[in-house]
Amino acid sequence: MRTPHGLAEIIATFGDARKIPAVAFEAANIVRVVLPESLPYEDVHITRVTRVTCHRLIASILSDTLHAVHAAGLWPELAKGTYGGGYAHRQKRGVEKLSTHAWGIAWDFSADIYPLDSRARMPDDLIRIFTSRGFVYGGDFGGRPDPQHFQFASGY
Repeated sequence: MRTPHGLAEIIATFGDARKIPAVAFEAANIVRVVLPESLPYEDVHITRVTRVTCHRLIASILSDTLHAVHAAGLWPELAKGTYGGGYAHRQKRGVEKLSTHAWGIAWDFSADIYPLDSRARMPDDLIRIFTSRGFVYGGDFGGRPDPQHFQFASGY
């Protein structure tokens, strides 16, 4: 699958999450992908995530990517901080448009280690695994880097 570029291609590929009620969009499109190993959520020592949410059309791409990260020995980078989430029908922070999370095409890993607006970066080898499969790394966003973030869309 080709990575969609811009809002029109995101809508053409994944549906219009802006116009479909969140409950209906989620029921029709959002699935869970089993992780190769758990991730900490909120309290690093108590709650562990074993599945993540995503749009059904990219479930196999996300699963393949996460298993490749694990096989490369890079899973500790995703798991050293808290998992920030996948699908969430919400606006982008600070702007009046939907986040790519609202389509189930974005995830935040080690959110407390790589916060929004930080210049910290995940390891290049890990970033390459994601980007070689069509994901865009939020640490490369121009004016407002988001180094915890990967999304399966560009130009939005």
